[in-house]
Amino acid sequence: MLWVAVGWLYAASVALYAAVILAGSAWLSRGLPARVGVRRPAVFVGIHLGFAWGFLREVARRLSRP
Repeated sequence: MLWVAVGWLYAASVALYAAVILAGSAWLSRGLPARVGVRRPAVFVGIHLGFAWGFLREVARRLSRP
């Protein structure tokens, strides 16, 4: 039962993240060509994933030191 609740909580957080990315992209793309607005969410997700990857890699590197 707990895993179902955790699954729903995870799904809700992913949906909220996607909604914020799309809303922020739409807001920042006002007045720009449509092709910019279509690509902007992918750019934001790429920036976040890159930051997360680097952060987690550095944490793992520091934890593995004696």
